[in-house]
Amino acid sequence: MRYFIYISFLIICSVQLHAQQTHLSVDKSKVEIGEPFVLTLSFTSNLPIDSLNYDAAKNILIGKITQANGVSVNNKNYELEISTPFSDTTYQEKNSYHWMGKYELIAWDSAYVIISDQYLRFQDSTFYFNPVIVEVNSPIADGTKDIYDIKELSTQLEEAKPSWLIFIIKHWWWITFILVLLVVLIILQLRKSPVDPKMERVITRLSPKESALKAIKELEESQLYEKDLKEYYYQLSIIVRAFLSRHYNSNFMDKTTHESKMDLIHRDLSDDTISTIITLLSQSDMVKFAQSKPSLEDILRTGNKAKQIVSEIADVELKIEDQ
Repeated sequence: MRYFIYISFLIICSVQLHAQQTHLSVDKSKVEIGEPFVLTLSFTSNLPIDSLNYDAAKNILIGKITQANGVSVNNKNYELEISTPFSDTTYQEKNSYHWMGKYELIAWDSAYVIISDQYLRFQDSTFYFNPVIVEVNSPIADGTKDIYDIKELSTQLEEAKPSWLIFIIKHWWWITFILVLLVVLIILQLRKSPVDPKMERVITRLSPKESALKAIKELEESQLYEKDLKEYYYQLSIIVRAFLSRHYNSNFMDKTTHESKMDLIHRDLSDDTISTIITLLSQSDMVKFAQSKPSLEDILRTGNKAKQIVSEIADVELKIEDQ
């Protein structure tokens, strides 16, 4: 009976986590090198979309390289060429308002590419898009056609030297003299310049929001979920607790999930936001009762949800101060 309650709680919380207003999709999950494909971003709201802000990429869209089975992300960037400039539109259907944007992309190296970290801002809140994976393959050779080798010339012409190199070769002696003189003058000037012993060292301290977003990004790049999934979700909940502690100047590290919920109820937060925070805090406990390992998209989606919560809470406090 106890396991049934935990599993039911996991299913309910998972539904809340997946009920997003954003969606990212591609028209082709498998493409060949040089073959265009379309990436579509969509956003739905019950409020008029009049202040949406999305920072569109110009020439290159950055993705990450993943393994063939889609469970591991290589931290090496993968550049997708934007063959057609980004375009977007808004429209209304009954009581819902929709925004849609599209890229036409081309990949030039064979790999499994995951596109993530796409987000937009609307009504002073940040919304992250779900990640998608695209398989890029080399074109299949046509066995009915002959393959022709490129014949190299037996004699090679010496490449012409650039004009600046010719100039240096002809006037190297006085160029060397000027460089030596400049170095001597710089050393003498540095010796004359007094050093202020009271000069203070400037230390840039990250805000709670910046610190939390940086920690979540480093946790995702560490790929800890491959070695210990439970530890990955535990570390994610610790980052959220540390952010709440710094942001509200209250110790959330030693509070139970229920005590944290009681504290957050008295904050200026929506019920959906509080529900999502509590789900993230208890995620490490729920993973050990799950019957199957979540997919890479689900793991990254949970990280995006944590980043969205951090941004929303920070934006709420900023909005209150402005008023």
